[in-house]
Amino acid sequence: MSDIKDELLKQGDYNVVIVDWGHGSMALYGQASANTRVVGAQIAQLIKFLQANTEARPEDMHIIGHSLGSHVAGYAGERLQYLGRITGLDPAQPFFEHMDKAVRLDPTDALFVDVIHTDGDRFYSTDFGLGMDEPCGHVDYFPNGGHDQPGCEADPITHWAHEGLIAGTSEFVACNHLRSYHFFNETINSVCPFEAYRCDSEDDFNSGKCVPCSGEACGFMGLHADRTKPAGGATNVKYYLKTGTSWPYCRYHYKVSLDFAASSNGYESEERGQMFVHLTGSTGQTHTVQVTDSSVYFKSGQTYTYLLTSPTDLGDIHDVTLRWHHASAVLDVGSWNLLGLRHPQLAIDAVHVSSGETHTTFNFCEHGTSVETDHSQVFSRKC
Repeated sequence: MSDIKDELLKQGDYNVVIVDWGHGSMALYGQASANTRVVGAQIAQLIKFLQANTEARPEDMHIIGHSLGSHVAGYAGERLQYLGRITGLDPAQPFFEHMDKAVRLDPTDALFVDVIHTDGDRFYSTDFGLGMDEPCGHVDYFPNGGHDQPGCEADPITHWAHEGLIAGTSEFVACNHLRSYHFFNETINSVCPFEAYRCDSEDDFNSGKCVPCSGEACGFMGLHADRTKPAGGATNVKYYLKTGTSWPYCRYHYKVSLDFAASSNGYESEERGQMFVHLTGSTGQTHTVQVTDSSVYFKSGQTYTYLLTSPTDLGDIHDVTLRWHHASAVLDVGSWNLLGLRHPQLAIDAVHVSSGETHTTFNFCEHGTSVETDHSQVFSRKC
């Protein structure tokens, strides 16, 4: 926690207390999880002492805990009245997920509880998830879906090269679990807002249904999560966002919608392949990004929506470059292009780009513009 302490002291005039319970947390997991109750009680005792002997108020206090430390914070909070805030960084899953709220972090433990989930795969599986997937705060943030963080698929040699032997080994073994800690640390002084989007599910978020946002639907992961607090005592409100593969992790979000032209003969037509998108704005541009995970069918008259991210704010979007690659399916004769006798192409009427952070939409119209396979087409004429 020392690097979080350093970032907090850069950000504001705080009194920061680091709780070292290494002898308790390094025991076998069953004993370590039991020790969380004791450590939580001791933290609560310290806070009561400060309240009784100084002008300190629990309402002004913020406990930040990672993994088992998240539940330590919960045990401290349940022994106090009006603890101001708890931030749970990927709360530990084994012995806690789907248990009664009395034995895990939950929204009653503080006036405001925010949680970052980064390793929510099942523990008893080949995925070996160490963190909870179950929402357990007033607001719960799920960067990259709350599991399988980008960049964590690297091999141990890559981790050792970047982090050194000891830290690199930890990153290789528990990379997803540790990302919650790294994310929070970056949010403290980042100019990039770590904006997140209130959404019912990861699928809805990835399909662009929740971007852009407005009002309470806009969350801010990390230290500044208290900018958005659910109204009416709501709890377990879920927010989603994407991050980069390495520091700085924060990304700006862009929703890109492609309106395909209706077929000229009145019959629905379709082509199969992968789509690539490149955005150019007044302050920057993206790389060319493959927005389809694999080859998909594009049908005439339909709209397809994708999410892109950028490490910088692109400003006003000037143009959008589309490229697609035709790919036939073995069992679909209609998708074949034998000997190059057919010329697969897509007809697009309009492209719409919405900035998640600035909540601005840019519309480009090129009615019926054809995009041939492996050729780039620039859309720059505003509607």
